[in-house]
Amino acid sequence: MGANMSADRARPLTALGGLKQRFAPSHEWTEEEREQILEGLYPTGNDAAAFTWRFVTLIILSTLIASFGLLANSAAVVIGAMLVAPLMTPILGVAVAIVLGAPRKILTSVTFVATGMILAISSAYATSWLASGTITGDELTSELLARTEPSLLDLGVAVAAGLAAGYVLFHRRASSSLPGAAIAVALVPPLATVGIGLHLGAREEANGAMLLFVTNLFAIILAAIGMTLASRFQGAQLRLALRRGGTGIFITGVMLVIVAAPLTYHTLEVIEDRDFTREVTSVVREWDPNGTIVSISADVLTNGSGVVDLVMATSGSPVPAWQLAQAVKARTGRS
Repeated sequence: MGANMSADRARPLTALGGLKQRFAPSHEWTEEEREQILEGLYPTGNDAAAFTWRFVTLIILSTLIASFGLLANSAAVVIGAMLVAPLMTPILGVAVAIVLGAPRKILTSVTFVATGMILAISSAYATSWLASGTITGDELTSELLARTEPSLLDLGVAVAAGLAAGYVLFHRRASSSLPGAAIAVALVPPLATVGIGLHLGAREEANGAMLLFVTNLFAIILAAIGMTLASRFQGAQLRLALRRGGTGIFITGVMLVIVAAPLTYHTLEVIEDRDFTREVTSVVREWDPNGTIVSISADVLTNGSGVVDLVMATSGSPVPAWQLAQAVKARTGRS
């Protein structure tokens, strides 16, 4: 009977309690363990100077690698840059400092993040300038374009990567998984895209890349805050921890909601364009059954009309394009 009662006490009463048991460390944090993690996030004294130089060196080198990879359209090189990038540490530092209610630590980590952003954009701009003539603002590589139109899927990736990074921070045996989280969230390539876009005059693409970085930034911070609380690293009751870091958590959440608005709008646009492309493709095959579609791009404009760029190869006589325009309008209702 007593054993059963003990088992009932050990069993979590709620789903949240079960998650807390699953993700939280199986022991209470000692002061030595806390100090080890805090020293890694907020070095002091001689360690601070060494950390700063290491951070600056790695952010510049990782941006150079990312920039060359983006300009050369090499996914492998861009992935290598993600492994070198040091931005994840100060971002996690912001999250932990918010939970601890430590304004100085927040300021230190935010300073590192802001410095990293400036260095990354500047380094990418300089790299693009040195490689002038490689590409133009009208002909960006697919690797660059992939980082200029963020969607809600990118937000989901960033949240998952933030949870993974937070989990690794408090479970040192899983530290080998941190590079995977860094690759998944891709912090430096969007900043490199901003610098390259600014140099090439591709302002719209640069804005899209900056939106992707800001999305990643706030999603990681909010997810890491959740993992910090779940790990009981703050050493206080949950209510006290939430009261202590409530302002920072609220601001982070609000910023994430603000960022999510354009992401939602763009996601809906992508879905609409994809549906339009599918319908146009069907019409094209009926319009010229003997032809082969080489490439097709169909976009819905803000006024509800559509633009179709189509390249076809056909063995027979070309069918007039105005007939296709009429067929598309009859099928989709879009002129």
